[in-house]
Amino acid sequence: MAVSVSNSLTRILASGMESKDRVLEASIKRMATGERIHKGADDAAGMHAGSLLESQVRGLTVTVARQKETLNDLYTAEGAIIKIGDLLQRMRELTLNAQSDTLDDAERKLIHAEANSIKASIDLVATSTNSSGVNLLDGSYLNKSIQMSPAALDTMTFNISSIKADQMIFIRDDLTMKLDSTPYIFGYDEPSLQTSSANKIAAGKIALTGYEGFHEITISAGMTAKQFASTVEVLGNGINASAVTKAELFNMANASGISFRLGANSAAESAASSGTLISATITNASDLSPLVTAVNNKTGTTGVSAEISSGGASVILTDSTGDDIFISHMDFSPEGLYVSNTPEANQNSIYARALDKDGIAANVANPNLSRGAGTDETVRFIDKHRHQHIDRKQGVNSVTVNYSGSGYASAPTVTFTGGSYGTDASGSTGAIARYSANLTNGSVSSITRTNSILADRGKGYDTMPTVTLSAPPTQSFNARSAINMGTDTITLANHNFQTNDKMTYSNGGGTTLRGLYNDGRTYYAIRVDANNIKVAASVDGSAINIKPRSQSFNARSGASVSADTFSISNHPFSNGEIITYTSGGRTLRGLTDGNNYTVSNATTNSFKLSGVDVVGMLESFNAQSNVNHTTNMIAISGHGLSYNDKVTYSAGSGNAIGGLTDGADYYVKNISGSNFKLGTSSSSSTTVDIIARKTGSFNAESGVNVSNNEITVSGGHSLSNNDAVTYTTNSGTAIGGLTNGGTYYVKNLIGNTFEVSASSGGSTIDLLPEQRNFNSQSSVSGSRIYMSSHKFSLNDAVTYSAEGGTAINGLTDGQTYYVASSGSGSYVRLKSTLVGAALTISDGPSSEVHKLTGVNAGSASETHTFNGPHAGESETHTFTNQYAGPSENHSFISTQYASASQNHTFKGHTATATAVEGQDDVADPVYYGNKTLDYERAAVMVGTVSMTSPNRIRINLDHPTEKLGFYGTTFNYEANTEQEGASLPPSKTVNDVDLKTIESASKSIDYIEAGLDKFLEVSNSISVNATRLGYAVENTVNTLLHSEEAIGDVLDVDYAIETTTFTVSSMVKETSVAMLAQANAPKQAVNTLVGNVMQSQWDPTFFLVQGGGYRYKNI
Repeated sequence: MAVSVSNSLTRILASGMESKDRVLEASIKRMATGERIHKGADDAAGMHAGSLLESQVRGLTVTVARQKETLNDLYTAEGAIIKIGDLLQRMRELTLNAQSDTLDDAERKLIHAEANSIKASIDLVATSTNSSGVNLLDGSYLNKSIQMSPAALDTMTFNISSIKADQMIFIRDDLTMKLDSTPYIFGYDEPSLQTSSANKIAAGKIALTGYEGFHEITISAGMTAKQFASTVEVLGNGINASAVTKAELFNMANASGISFRLGANSAAESAASSGTLISATITNASDLSPLVTAVNNKTGTTGVSAEISSGGASVILTDSTGDDIFISHMDFSPEGLYVSNTPEANQNSIYARALDKDGIAANVANPNLSRGAGTDETVRFIDKHRHQHIDRKQGVNSVTVNYSGSGYASAPTVTFTGGSYGTDASGSTGAIARYSANLTNGSVSSITRTNSILADRGKGYDTMPTVTLSAPPTQSFNARSAINMGTDTITLANHNFQTNDKMTYSNGGGTTLRGLYNDGRTYYAIRVDANNIKVAASVDGSAINIKPRSQSFNARSGASVSADTFSISNHPFSNGEIITYTSGGRTLRGLTDGNNYTVSNATTNSFKLSGVDVVGMLESFNAQSNVNHTTNMIAISGHGLSYNDKVTYSAGSGNAIGGLTDGADYYVKNISGSNFKLGTSSSSSTTVDIIARKTGSFNAESGVNVSNNEITVSGGHSLSNNDAVTYTTNSGTAIGGLTNGGTYYVKNLIGNTFEVSASSGGSTIDLLPEQRNFNSQSSVSGSRIYMSSHKFSLNDAVTYSAEGGTAINGLTDGQTYYVASSGSGSYVRLKSTLVGAALTISDGPSSEVHKLTGVNAGSASETHTFNGPHAGESETHTFTNQYAGPSENHSFISTQYASASQNHTFKGHTATATAVEGQDDVADPVYYGNKTLDYERAAVMVGTVSMTSPNRIRINLDHPTEKLGFYGTTFNYEANTEQEGASLPPSKTVNDVDLKTIESASKSIDYIEAGLDKFLEVSNSISVNATRLGYAVENTVNTLLHSEEAIGDVLDVDYAIETTTFTVSSMVKETSVAMLAQANAPKQAVNTLVGNVMQSQWDPTFFLVQGGGYRYKNI
């Protein structure tokens, strides 16, 4: 059949390929990821459902992980608690065995030991069982919350109780709660008893809780234990209460009559008729049974009974109802003697204290009390007349010597001061005490009554007076004549000292003896005899070595060369006294360090030494090596010179230093260490110019013979052959052949004429005349030859040399001329003869160096010198100072006397004493406080309240202050531990299992049964929770699996459908590509191709034309 090809074939093919590309891309992505939906466009509803399912899966995954962890904890706890059950069963077996009476002691001990081991094992399992570091069975695994599902509030809380032995509690029926209040006593110092017999309980409220109810009790002021117990009894809250009051009378001082009242209205004497009188006669203080009888005889009236205790030495008083026991108006008979000095001697006493319900002192019965009440407080009952008939200690009964003193020549006066003795106890005028001291060997041995009568004690003293004894006398001695320095003995005429007596030294305003101190310190006497002592620094010490004090003076200012005196202000020396000189550095000339000298011409502040001429200090030096004539310095090591010291120079038998005159005075200047200069005046700073010892001066022109190389000095010289000399031009021009400052040696000296050589014994130096160069052109002008600073003089002969050049106009090379004019050293003019006129000359044709050579060595106007190297010869010269020594301290010390003729003293120490209080023989109406207080003979005892209950009792609001409340805030009770304000129920635990006896084993079976119950309770709780949690885990896992499947259904790709879609799309695309390649082929070729295809490969029955496209056969 015929086929026509449209021009739109390319467009048709391209359009079909684009859609197939998108299909292929989506198929490839789905097959690669396994997911059907990648974006909202793929399936918006499916994508949303998939996100919800994925969130649910993640939540379920976390939930199931936590559930499994908790389940592991429970399984671990369940495994451990099974072990505890086994241990409890073993303990039960042991307990049953221990109830047998056929066991011997050894077997019972082994069973008990094994039971104790089981207790420890139970606690070990309970405390060591843990999971991931969390303890499971010690009671700390509490309130553990676990998520049961993804829902926010769907949680489950787990608790595992403690399975420790002490937590397996058994409540005993044979124990009851017991709370006891605190009994107490007060009196003697309680003024309220003067008007009332009430106790100190304060008004308020107490909150009381029993197992049958709660009540608030009103407490009235002064409520008794009986009243409190009665109030509790009628409440009906499951608490029983009772009260009892117990007291003890004990420690009666002496046997006597005793009486007191029970239940009086108050302690006042006006209430002495109230209450019930108890009276007994005690003949033996250790047997108070008569008092027991007296109390019991009145029990029907007082409600108080008595019983003997402590072997008869004490009485127990009991009020069985708990009423207060009030004792007052205590009295003893007969009275004591009024002359006694102690209140106890004329009175009797007995003590009282409160006891608890069992008759035990409160501090012993209630050791848990935190407040003061309950300590073993006691009250002392004293005689009614204890203040009367006492002779108060108002006199000086005796005087005690505290320190005997020393150095007394006669007994010291005893004086009493203070004490206020105006009136005695009777109101009469008091009297001062009179006592006298007794002396033995210079010390007070005792102080006794002056007249040896009782009246000497004085009377009426309110306090003891102060006792004062007069001081010992001051004993003088001459510090010069009374001291023997050889024996360290001091002559003290008729002294009163004994060895080791204390004494004080004084210098009397003079010079303190060396070895002693004038500061009031204590010394100790060493008795030699009645007139001589030595002095020690301590008891039984060695004698102090008493020496004279060294007298110091300044060697410069204190020694006069001109007067031969030594100046020491207030020196102790006298004429004829031998003293020792000590140098403080440079020993003075004329004196020898350590030698003795005799004092002469002594005045208050100066003295001389016999035969001693005080001369100035001598400074020696070498005139050659210690003198520098260049710096004018003289060096003397360690000299004692000071600036401007006047010194006299001496060359001795030698030659004076150049510049100095032998025997002349000079002044020291410019000191620098060991070096100094000299001046000729003290008022001028100008110093002496020291010159060389060997010297010679000569005229640089007339004194030099250049022909013979000789030098002639003028004015004398001190030179010798081979002397080393220094040549000096003195600022002039050096002679030809010599150098200014050079060293040369004198040779061939004849008179004043000599030659010089460059070395000792060397050849004579060739002395050259003066030569000056000048420029033949620039230096010649106006017939003058200019040469600055030349040394030629008028009429000097000079030889002109053109030096191989062209002679200047007017002069002839090699010709001798004479100086016609020197131009003051700046130029010369020449003449042909000595008498001729100056020549006319002019400069040469070219610039050349020419020369003028004179016949003389130098200028006639200059004086040159030769100086030797030293200022003097190698010999010792000296300077004698105007001062005897340098500024340093030297000293003299006497060899004969310790000090000057001065009065020094020793004084003993003053004795001390104390008055001793005693009777003054005047009966006093009262003792001490001058009044008797009735309440001081009374006391109130408050009883004990006991509350019991088969269960816990709790108390709140009771007064916490001592004696103001019954219980306070903390109290004693029978329970396991202390808890503020409450008791604990009676209980026992597995730890209380005791298999040592049949009885304890019988009770212990109950404790073990309680432990087994606790074991079952905890074990069942763990098992139930584990089962519940196991179901929860199974349900969560099932939900998780189904959720994951649902996500697959929604999101996963269907590989069968997707593979078919991919294959078809690929084939269509490949066919389209091939057809597109042929789209532009010749029309005939296309028709042929289509015809061939239609005939051989295309199925016309499936031929579809859609937008110019074709469909392949067999699809």
